[in-house]
Amino acid sequence: MADVNNITVTGRLGQDAEMRYTAEGTAILSFSIGNGTYLKGAGDYNTLTTWYRVTLFGNRAESLNRIGALVKGARVGVTGVHSMRPWTDKEGNERLSCDINANDVTLMDGKGDNSAANNGHEKPAERPQAAKAPATPRQPARNVPSKIESDEDLPF
Repeated sequence: MADVNNITVTGRLGQDAEMRYTAEGTAILSFSIGNGTYLKGAGDYNTLTTWYRVTLFGNRAESLNRIGALVKGARVGVTGVHSMRPWTDKEGNERLSCDINANDVTLMDGKGDNSAANNGHEKPAERPQAAKAPATPRQPARNVPSKIESDEDLPF
């Protein structure tokens, strides 16, 4: 059986997504998402955040960049191939980077939300709403007088 390397993570963007292009013109969209896990300790809840560096290529990258939805604080779901990459920080400490080569990115913020995810960016194109059927006028109930003047005019 072949090995499988697939990861699905949900989280919030730590900064606005960055778009760049290869020499051949392929779009590359990069961003990082934080995924929080709650840990109980000493009667208090603490959050441990794991950061993932996400890279998305091609037409999907251009589409997501065009609508401006991948901004700091936006909630997304990411599915792709996971890898760990060692690197050295400014102080000389060895670190590990959790990287995802994304196959799919799902926007999880609700439409019409006026959160930071839409500030300063163009709004996504809204889907056209289905035409509403014209309201049919109500017909008067049968055997009920249109004007009731006394209790004797009531049908019950």
